Amino acid sequence: MSSSVIVTVAAANAAVARAQQQARISADLHPADLLALVLALCQAWFTVAGGMSPHSGSEPWSTRQLAQHRAAVVHAVQRITGPTPG
Repeated sequence: MSSSVIVTVAAANAAVARAQQQARISADLHPADLLALVLALCQAWFTVAGGMSPHSGSEPWSTRQLAQHRAAVVHAVQRITGPTPG
């Protein structure tokens, strides 16, 4: 892994930690774990494009499909980073 990628990941981890310290997002997960989960969510549709979604039809990369997938990722990230229920 190049040093620029390592620096970028370190900066992202630091940003998540700052957001947690400022109570802008949940501190229930370690910053590195949270970042890994968010990145995995973002990449998930690339690995299954057109294969899992019953709505994909013949255009899994259409503007509408990408907007739907993005909305699902945003919703999931909001749930993961939001306040702990209870």
